[in-house]
Amino acid sequence: MTLLANIFSNKRTLMPLICAGVLCGLGLLTKGPIALLLPGAIVFLVVILKEQFWYNFKCANPFIVGPIALISLAPWVMFLAQHNGLDYLREFWFTHNWARFTSDLGNSNSDAWWFYIPVFIVLFIPWSLLLPSSILHVGKNWWARIRGHDALSALPAIGLLWMLLVIAVFSFSGTKLVHYILFAFPGAALLVAGRLQDLKAKPIDPLHLLYIIPIILAIALLFLLIPNVGQFISGEPLSGFGGMILGMFDLNKVCLLYTS
Repeated sequence: MTLLANIFSNKRTLMPLICAGVLCGLGLLTKGPIALLLPGAIVFLVVILKEQFWYNFKCANPFIVGPIALISLAPWVMFLAQHNGLDYLREFWFTHNWARFTSDLGNSNSDAWWFYIPVFIVLFIPWSLLLPSSILHVGKNWWARIRGHDALSALPAIGLLWMLLVIAVFSFSGTKLVHYILFAFPGAALLVAGRLQDLKAKPIDPLHLLYIIPIILAIALLFLLIPNVGQFISGEPLSGFGGMILGMFDLNKVCLLYTS
């Protein structure tokens, strides 16, 4: 966000680059390369899509952000390497990052490509009810918004890009865990906030409310299944309506949200 703010500000400054570098270093320390790749991909797309490419590039200059990230990361890496050896770092960087993305390490909640769609809808309640209207509202002039210089107009468009990119990337991951999708929430929040800001001037079309019906039905279905979740996870025989549905669809992993 600091780099995006720098891109859309009237005057480029160095402080957002320093803050972004330090935060990237801390992200690399805690979550590995994904903490740099996903935010970096979002900023990179904004840099190339928005007008004035070279100005945008200088506002998010990787030749400044990168070294600062390495400087903030280096003491911790040296400390860990000294006390735990290089095998620890190799295990963290490759086994728990690259291997987790390319294959199922045995702790995945699901192998379905669509897993994160219902998970995201449920976790983003109640704002997920506004997602259809928000997407339609921003999608009409998404290109003009993201290429313009008005930050308030551009942020919902960036939010839509952010949300869809995160969901798409993790949908291809070999290991799917519920908490991975949390990184899509800031983008979705920007998207919905943009719609709420324009709600008075452009009320929701009554036809758009029809998109809410399937979401409400899906949420209601999940709540009907809750009494059977513990029974299904433990492998006990199922009965009743919830048991029939859970037996037909592999929704037990989604419902783990309510038992964790």
